[in-house]
Amino acid sequence: MLVALPRVNEARGIKGPASPEAVAAVAKLQRLGFFAAADASVNTWQTASRPGARAEAARVSALVVAAAQRCEARIVDVDAAAAVLAKRGVKFSVSDWPRSGKPDDVLAGETVEQVLVQLAAVFP
Repeated sequence: MLVALPRVNEARGIKGPASPEAVAAVAKLQRLGFFAAADASVNTWQTASRPGARAEAARVSALVVAAAQRCEARIVDVDAAAAVLAKRGVKFSVSDWPRSGKPDDVLAGETVEQVLVQLAAVFP
C-alpha cells in the first residue's frame, strides 16, 4: 500500500532541520516503496519530522497501517497496526493519537520522527 504525504503546518514553531536519523529513515522508506510514486519528493515527510512541526495524524496513521499490512494484510486500523509492529520491535504508542480524522488532528514532528525511524529500523 502506498501512502500520501502528510500535510504539514510550517507557519510557525519549527525549531530546526530534520534529524539525520529521520532523513535516513525517509530515504529508506521511499526506497522500500512506502510512499507513492507521485510523492517522489521526500521533503514533506522530512519537514513533518522536524522539531516543532505538526503533521496530520490521519496521514501518519495511514503510514503505520500500511507498514503493518506488509506483515499481516488484514490490518485496517492503527491500533491493530501498532500491535503487529510491536511484535517486530517497534516501540511507539498510538494510544493518545487523535482519531477523528479531521485535518486539525495533528501529531508533533518529534512523534513523526519516532515513527519514521522505528519503521525504517524494522524493515530490511
